[in-house]
Amino acid sequence: MKCDNNKKSTSLTATAESECEIARQIEPLLYTKAQAAEMLGLKESSIEWLLRKKAIPHRKVSGKIRFTKSDLQALIDASAVTQCRVAIQKGA
Repeated sequence: MKCDNNKKSTSLTATAESECEIARQIEPLLYTKAQAAEMLGLKESSIEWLLRKKAIPHRKVSGKIRFTKSDLQALIDASAVTQCRVAIQKGA
């Protein structure tokens, strides 16, 4: 079934309409480089750089690079700053 957001809901049966709504709410299992970049607030070229440096986990599906949500979370977790030091000057 194809869900078309531009069509009026009256053209779909109630069951088909609810299936389309569910499909819109479900997150994809795998993300493309462009989707991963958008989710992380990066350019796609940055994702490609991270891939070359082997700094981001990924999957190959039918020869195409894909990411899971946990792959992206692993990158975020790996880049977390563990220590913060604030220099406080006397008399400032």
